[in-house]
Amino acid sequence: MNTSPPSSSLVCKWLMLMSCWLCLVHFVATARLLSLSSSSAESTAQLISSNGNDTSSDGTQTIADAVHYDNYGGSVDEEATVDIANQDSIHSSIRRRLVAMSSTIQDNEQLLLDANNPGNDDDSGVIINMMRRAKDHVSPTDVPFLLHISPRDITSASEVMYNIMTQCYGLIGQRYDDDTVNELLEAKRKNVVDTYFLSTDYHFFRGIRPPQHQQSQRKDHSNIAKRQLQQRQRPMQQQQQQPFHFIATHHYQEGASLFTPKHRGRVIAILEHPVIVVQKKFLAASSSSLHSSSASASNQQQLEQDALLEQLIQHVNSTNYIDNTLTRMISNTPYPTPLTEDHFKYARMILENKFLIGMGYDMDETLYKRIKLYFGWSELEDKSGCEAEIMNSLPNTKINDASSSLLASSVLVEEGSKIWRFIQRKNLYDMKLYARGMSIFADQKMRLPVHYSVRQREVAAVQSAFFDGGNLRSVEEFREDSDIPFFWHIPKASGTTVKEILSDCYGLVRTEMIQPPSSLDVFHDKHVLNLDLSTPESIALAIKQKVADRGLADVFISQLSLEGSTVFSKSYHMGRAFTILRHPVKLAASLFYYRRIATWEPTYRPEYNNITLQEYVETNGYYDNWMVRMLSNAKIGGLNDSHLELAKRILKEKFVIGVSDHMDETFRMLQVYYGWVETRGGCVNFHLHSAPSNKNKYPVPDNGGPVWAMIAEKNKYDMALYYYALELCECVAMFLFSMHCFGSVGLLTLLFPIGSFRLLIPMKKLETSQ
Repeated sequence: MNTSPPSSSLVCKWLMLMSCWLCLVHFVATARLLSLSSSSAESTAQLISSNGNDTSSDGTQTIADAVHYDNYGGSVDEEATVDIANQDSIHSSIRRRLVAMSSTIQDNEQLLLDANNPGNDDDSGVIINMMRRAKDHVSPTDVPFLLHISPRDITSASEVMYNIMTQCYGLIGQRYDDDTVNELLEAKRKNVVDTYFLSTDYHFFRGIRPPQHQQSQRKDHSNIAKRQLQQRQRPMQQQQQQPFHFIATHHYQEGASLFTPKHRGRVIAILEHPVIVVQKKFLAASSSSLHSSSASASNQQQLEQDALLEQLIQHVNSTNYIDNTLTRMISNTPYPTPLTEDHFKYARMILENKFLIGMGYDMDETLYKRIKLYFGWSELEDKSGCEAEIMNSLPNTKINDASSSLLASSVLVEEGSKIWRFIQRKNLYDMKLYARGMSIFADQKMRLPVHYSVRQREVAAVQSAFFDGGNLRSVEEFREDSDIPFFWHIPKASGTTVKEILSDCYGLVRTEMIQPPSSLDVFHDKHVLNLDLSTPESIALAIKQKVADRGLADVFISQLSLEGSTVFSKSYHMGRAFTILRHPVKLAASLFYYRRIATWEPTYRPEYNNITLQEYVETNGYYDNWMVRMLSNAKIGGLNDSHLELAKRILKEKFVIGVSDHMDETFRMLQVYYGWVETRGGCVNFHLHSAPSNKNKYPVPDNGGPVWAMIAEKNKYDMALYYYALELCECVAMFLFSMHCFGSVGLLTLLFPIGSFRLLIPMKKLETSQ
């Protein structure tokens, strides 16, 4: 009896047939699931469309609006009411889900209204309801409400924002500057918001189609706009009120009371340090009293700063000094009612839920990465550079009198001095509220949804770069000799190892700026083209220089997936992309510990040595879901499932995927895909397993532990994308195993549809291998 083991060829054939059978079962099951999902989605869409997509005549939001709204990155509007009883044709599961959703919204709103705030009157709940939540998308009917925190002067952050909005964006602001509230009470009586408000959407976005749930609002609002424009054309003496795009006042409660269910408010609050605000208010009052006194102008100019400082101390220490003005304003607690911790908690809750926060010490961040993206505002065509001009002119502003120059500088009190700390103690609740505002400011950068017009431009850029005649070939297209590999380098995902192998083992010239400045010089000994592709500006320069068509580099490398893909030529040298993925939790941990020690990197953060990984991830403003953000072109703002689906589509259609935990298999796959051959045997294996590396030893969170789970939740979209990528790699691995056993693709071509193996088609056409 022959007891010898079967030949390796028979084993390979048997294993190959088993793998083929498993892949076929997987393919059929996936197709079945997709079919069920598609039919379910179609039936749901039909049910929704049968009930209409517009807002009803009484201002309530339909179910179709609510479902569509969630696709644009936010939760359903808290004040929207859903008339479920009259929607008889709605599927019961959708109905139950919306009932639960409406119940949750009402419970959250009631929690806000029931906060312990002794200073509130019966209208407080109504005022809160008239203000939109900051995390909801801006609607064309929402009224921007610029809340002045400090006195109106040229250095006030709110005043700077007002000037930018009016001078650079061409918006019309309605001011209510009276120290009394008589103007606001009269405006409320006249219902000026419903009558005279002009949406900024008609000012900027006449050619952009809004989301479905906002189209009826635009239709209704256009009639108001026409009427207001007609009124604006009347003689000035016949006008009682000018149309406006936004409201500006330093009265929060009275200003918020102007809004209605039809036009709700959007609060913009640019916070300044409470001690600075106290100084500005004091100087404003001092300036006013000096001008009203009989003292001559020369005497005013001779006022010494230390004399003003002494007056400031006396003012803050006096019995009529109004402390914690911001907390009192938000919580509606007038002086001299003593403030309590409950008042502060109520004010903090309003700040967290209702306010779009800016910071006076960082107006660039406030303007360009918060307010403009949130509302979709931009400079007018003939006002290019206006924003920078207004902000840059502030330090050099010339004021006529000495008191006003002190008002412009607002540095009577040295930061950290005894007087500074004394004013801080007097305004303890405002200090706590300011500290909380700083945290909200950092967090809103990554959480608030961008305006639909901004997102449409972002998606259009993705569509142009990857799909509509983009510069990258699809993975299913045949590989041409003129194609150039493009490596999307994900930080801390074996990128350094990949670059070393490309140059040392395959003899490929790669792009990397190793000697500033960026140039077209080739370091032949290192196989490196000294080209910077790390910023959109450097990539734009490379495109202008037509670097891809010069034949200087064999592989282009960039961390910017979208911008980097545009460096190739549609006419001749197209790109063919690959990337190496790493588990998002491991990636986050590696990046954190690397930035602790990488003194040579611009991202070096020595302060990270004083915090833990958990504290780092819990930091407000933590940059989450890096991969999805890069692929979907949503580098700032909140994410939703639409961003993930777009990233999945790009990854599936445009990228060959490797995994950092399986680098041997990854490079075997890349060699088959690109036709790379080692210049010397064993080079790749040496770099993967024996070569010195720059690995930084650090503790990895326990898989499934609390820190691991927290990081995974913070990066939930990247987690979903990572596991989706692993699914894409399954058939690739089976195909490579079969290639190793049979050395031919002929049998696989007969057994499987072309789309089943993503690496089958991009190989050179079959005549080259037969």
